Amino acid sequence: MKKQKSENKISFRRIYRNNIYMLGIIHKIDPWVVPLRFLLRIAGAVMGFLTSAYILQRALNAVDDGKSFFDILWLVIVLVIAEIAIDLIQNAFYHLYFNRRQIDISRKINIDLFEKAKKVELACYENPEYYDKFVKASAEADTRAFDVLESLTRLASAIVTLGLSIGLVVSIQPIFLIFSLIPLFISPIKSKYHKASVERDNEIRSVDRKKGYPNRVFYVSDYAKELRLTNMASFLFRYFKDASDLCCQIHKSKGKVLAVWEIFSVLVGQILPTLLTTVCAVYLTVETGSMGYGDCLAVLTVTTQISNILLNSANDLSGIQGHALYINNLREFIEYQPKITDGDKELPNGDIVLDNISFKYDGAEDYTIKNISMTFGKNQKVAIVGSNGAGKTTLVKLLLRLYDCEGSIKYGGVNIKELNVDEYRDMFSSVMQDYHVFALTAAENVTLARREDGDEKEITEALKRAGIYDKICAEGGDINSVMTREFDDKGIMLSGGEAQKLAISHVYSKQNRFVILDEPSSALDPIAEYKMYETMLSACDGCGMIFISHRLSSATLADMIYLIENGEVAEEGTHKELMERGGKYADMFRKQAESYNDVGRGEETA
Repeated sequence: MKKQKSENKISFRRIYRNNIYMLGIIHKIDPWVVPLRFLLRIAGAVMGFLTSAYILQRALNAVDDGKSFFDILWLVIVLVIAEIAIDLIQNAFYHLYFNRRQIDISRKINIDLFEKAKKVELACYENPEYYDKFVKASAEADTRAFDVLESLTRLASAIVTLGLSIGLVVSIQPIFLIFSLIPLFISPIKSKYHKASVERDNEIRSVDRKKGYPNRVFYVSDYAKELRLTNMASFLFRYFKDASDLCCQIHKSKGKVLAVWEIFSVLVGQILPTLLTTVCAVYLTVETGSMGYGDCLAVLTVTTQISNILLNSANDLSGIQGHALYINNLREFIEYQPKITDGDKELPNGDIVLDNISFKYDGAEDYTIKNISMTFGKNQKVAIVGSNGAGKTTLVKLLLRLYDCEGSIKYGGVNIKELNVDEYRDMFSSVMQDYHVFALTAAENVTLARREDGDEKEITEALKRAGIYDKICAEGGDINSVMTREFDDKGIMLSGGEAQKLAISHVYSKQNRFVILDEPSSALDPIAEYKMYETMLSACDGCGMIFISHRLSSATLADMIYLIENGEVAEEGTHKELMERGGKYADMFRKQAESYNDVGRGEETA
C-alpha cells in the first residue's frame, strides 16, 4: 500500500512535463489537431459567455432604460449567427477531421508500444513490476492521448470563461465574487478525491488481471481436457470468486471515503455559493433597488457559472494529475533502454562458438548455465540432450540472444553483441517447445509474416514436407484458410501433433543459416519424430542444425551431441563415441531403448 501511494505522488513539474509530452506526441503525428482543438474550445467558450450572460444583461437593462426591442435586436442577431457558425464548424471538425485523426493517433501510439514491447529483452516480461507498467500503458493507449487534450482544452476554455465572468461580476457588484470563489476552498478535497480514485483504479486493474485469468483459460481449447478431468475448474472458480471479492473489498474500503468527499464537495462547492448569491442578489434588486433586473439575472447566471467552472476545473486539474500518473507508466515503458542493443558490424558467416558462457535469471541465486563452451558448425548437425531443467532451453535462448550472458558467443569470429539483433536472429529458423498457432491463415503461420506475392508454391511445399498439407485440405481448406476459430467459426482446428507440424513447416519456408528445434516434436510418437528429424536433416543439408530432444534415438542422427546436466556440459561427442565411453549418455540411451522395447513387447502380447 505504501508503494502504491508513493507511485501516486507526483511533482507539479512532472505533471506539467508529462501532459506536454502527450501533447507533443499528438502534435508530432498531426501538427493541426492541438491548435485547432484549443482554438475551437476557446471560441465556443467566448460565445457561450456572450449568449448566456452578457446578452441577457444588455437586454433586461435596455428594458429598464426604456429602450426598444429593435435597439438590441442587431446584437442578438449577430451573436446568434456567430454561435451557429461556431457550432457548425465544431461539428464539422469533429466528424470530418477530429474523430478520424483520433484513430490515427491512437494507432500510432499503439504501434510505438508494440515496437517497444518487441525490442525489450525477454527478462522484462518476467519482471512483474515492468510488465505491470506495460499493461497499464497499453490499457488506455486508445483513448488517453485525447483525454489529455480534452482536459487541457477544457481547462483553457474554462480560464477564458472565468476571466470574462469575473470581469462582468466585478463591474456589477464585487461582493458576488467572494461567493463565487467558495469552491476554491474545496480544491484540496477534490485533489485528494482524485488521488484516491486513481489509487483505487490501479488496485482494481491489478486484481482484474488475476480475475481475467480464468476467463482466458475457460475459452482456450488447450486447457479443455484438464478442466474436465481434474479439479482445476473448481479451483479456478474459487480463484475467480476470490479476485472478485477482493475487487468488492477495494470498492468498499475506498468508496466510503470517496462518497464523503463527494457529498462535502456538492454542499460547499455548489449549494452554498448558489444560496448566498441568490439571497444577496434578490435583496439588492428588490429591496434596495441598487441593481437592475438585467444585472441581477447576469449575476445569478455568472456566479453560478464561476462556481461550476471552479468545481469542474478542480476536477480537470485532478484529472490532469491523473493523466500525468498514467503518462509516467507510458514514458517509463517507452523510454526504457533495452539491455540487448544493436551493434554496427556487418553480419559475417561461419561457425557459432560459445566460450565459457554463464547465465542466471534475475532474482535467482544459482546459475542456470555454468561455464559452457561448445561450437556449432555452419553445416553441422548438433543435438543437445539432458533431463528436464538441465538448462537446454535456456541455452537456446542465449544462442538466439533473447538474453545476454557472461562469457562470449561469437558468430564467424564476431561477438554477437556487435551485430544487429534483428539481422542476427533472422538467420535462424527456430521452432520452440512452447510454439503457438496464430489466428491467421495457414500460409501466414508458415512464413511468420514473411509472406510475399508469388510464394504460394513454396508455402505449399513447406506444408507438404511437414506432413500437414493433407490435413488442411481434408478440412476443405487451402494455404489461405484461417487457423483456429478465434475470429472465424469455420477456422481449421489442429491437434497437438498437427499444430507442431504446422510450426515445423516454417523451417521449410525460408533459406536458413541455422535451424533450431527445441523439442518441437513432443506431441509426435517416436517413429514419427525420427522420420521428422530425418526429413529435417535432409532439408538442412546446406545449413547448421541444433536440436533439443528428450528422445535420444533422434540424437543418433547428429554429428555432435552435448549432454547437459545441471547447466554444465557433462559429456560431448558423437553417438558412437558416447556409447563406447559408457557414461551417462550411454546409460540414458539404453534405458530409453529398453522402455521402447518393453512397449513393443507389450503391444505384441496384447
